[in-house]
Amino acid sequence: MEQPIIHVGCIYVGFTQNDKAKRTINSNGHLIPLGSRENIKTQTQERVAKAILESIRKRKFITTLSNLGKIQQLANRISPWLVEKIIQRSVKTFNKQNLNSAKDPITN
Repeated sequence: MEQPIIHVGCIYVGFTQNDKAKRTINSNGHLIPLGSRENIKTQTQERVAKAILESIRKRKFITTLSNLGKIQQLANRISPWLVEKIIQRSVKTFNKQNLNSAKDPITN
């Protein structure tokens, strides 16, 4: 029996180092340099590429590369309702912060 040619998988990649010249488009449509990730623990592009190739070679369905992602995955298996509550609280906090920052400082 032949192995199938197509493989479907999902790879959760954490923060990855950027190319120095990488740019993005801001909210006004202008190209700007992508922010530095020096204060964040990042994975090298080479490590991520090797992990992707290894995942394809082993035909893994789900691969998680970051330690934080692995902890979240474990927590979700042990207590999905707790993870859901933490996410809901984080979304509420994020929405409140964005609502406060979106208000016009002149009218407040």
